[in-house]
Amino acid sequence: MKGEGVPQEHIMNVLGMIESRSGMIKDEEAFVIIKVAGENEYWDVLSGLDKVFPVSKIFASLISLAETQPVFINSIYFLLQKTPFISNTWIEGALNNHRFISLLERAETPAAAHVIALLKKENIITAYSPHAKKVRRSEEAATDINLLLNDIIDQNSQQSQESLKKLQKVAIENMSVLLRSASTVVNVLLLQLNDSLSSGSTCLNVYTIINIIKRICESDLFLATLDAGTLLSLVSDYIVIITGQMPRGSASPEGIKKECSESLLKMCVNAPFLNMFKIYINLLSNRYKEEKVREILVKLLWKHSKLSSSVVSDKTVVMGIINRLNAFYAEFRGDIKSDQLISKVLQLHLIEILKHYGDEFLKVFKVTGPVLHQVHALGGLKL
Repeated sequence: MKGEGVPQEHIMNVLGMIESRSGMIKDEEAFVIIKVAGENEYWDVLSGLDKVFPVSKIFASLISLAETQPVFINSIYFLLQKTPFISNTWIEGALNNHRFISLLERAETPAAAHVIALLKKENIITAYSPHAKKVRRSEEAATDINLLLNDIIDQNSQQSQESLKKLQKVAIENMSVLLRSASTVVNVLLLQLNDSLSSGSTCLNVYTIINIIKRICESDLFLATLDAGTLLSLVSDYIVIITGQMPRGSASPEGIKKECSESLLKMCVNAPFLNMFKIYINLLSNRYKEEKVREILVKLLWKHSKLSSSVVSDKTVVMGIINRLNAFYAEFRGDIKSDQLISKVLQLHLIEILKHYGDEFLKVFKVTGPVLHQVHALGGLKL
């Protein structure tokens, strides 16, 4: 999508089509849309973008743009007014950093002053002090993490091992330092883990990596910062390890499989709810014929459905579930009627939604397609 001259209505139509397919837009595409919307004050676009792109990453993009063009602070202020602090952890991760605070102080615009006031009001920040040293420390920390990641993929095994230990210490003591490079951190760790296991190695590095990822899976803030592709890679790679499908390498020890299983469950609980639902359904659609994989996905979907009660009051989440289920029925190449296990697991989240909304469900949501048939089929159940 080219940026110049694109009317707001056209962008809204594109976002609507993506949402109807329960899709997510790529980072580079989202950045262009955010830039055009901010430059042209397309408030409707900014309001609806969170349905197909993570809120935290919208703010991160706007902050990046605002560093050279303070006009984008207006867009940040608009979003904070529209949906103030959807989740404090998400907002803290995107806005509570010294580079952004420094930017607001330097801008001296009405919008910047309003954003500072909002952040103070919500206790996201409490006070300001001279920011120069803090900004420098933040930049130095980010540089140090990048150096660590470079050393981890170094051919020198001793250097790699030492750097992994340092990264593990950071993950335990100061996870927030890793947020700016969250997806890169996970992708580097997965790359090293796969290389080690594929070569049949169960060296100390493997256990260190697994422990770091386990710590990551305990942090809802860190997981919310990851892009959808990295979340999918983490789930997929861990399923491969658990099911013993590593190419070339021998089967992983049971201890490693157990640790990976525990991390998958932690991620199920702590990662963004709708993102994880889409990932599980995507994998089920593509790999339902693989018995071991299907067994894991069924367990994860069951666990995930039990978390529904805390989020089904959010109509955006419910519509995301409905749309993805309808898409699954359309794309599924197996025979659902003859596969009772998949048939039942697809009803789990819907049952939890019906428990919450009851008879009002069909009045509140415009349900069509296979999901509507499932609702009628469940009508006789005592929910």
